[in-house]
Amino acid sequence: MAALQVTDIQGFILSSYASNMPCATYMMLRITDYKQGRTWLSKLYADITPASDRKADYALNIAFTSSGLAKFGFSAEEVTTFPQSFQDGMKATRELMRQKIGNGVINNLR
Repeated sequence: MAALQVTDIQGFILSSYASNMPCATYMMLRITDYKQGRTWLSKLYADITPASDRKADYALNIAFTSSGLAKFGFSAEEVTTFPQSFQDGMKATRELMRQKIGNGVINNLR
């Protein structure tokens, strides 16, 4: 089995930060200008916490939706390499959950 390249994997993928950092902040951003978004991301890149770095004071990880990847220039062919549920997005996932477990539970999720 090949060894994981932990410098190429974000820290939260392999384990929780909860033992070191009991709080978290999440920001949901929408990319409206591709060029400015790439500039912003290139400045942020060096501060993203890899799995090899178990910081005790802060960590920075990022995530994208499939539409976000498309705005950053991923082709439709590249996006289709991700699981269908990721490609479909949360709205579709919510509808699937509604079908599987019922409206009562899902209507309480906002």
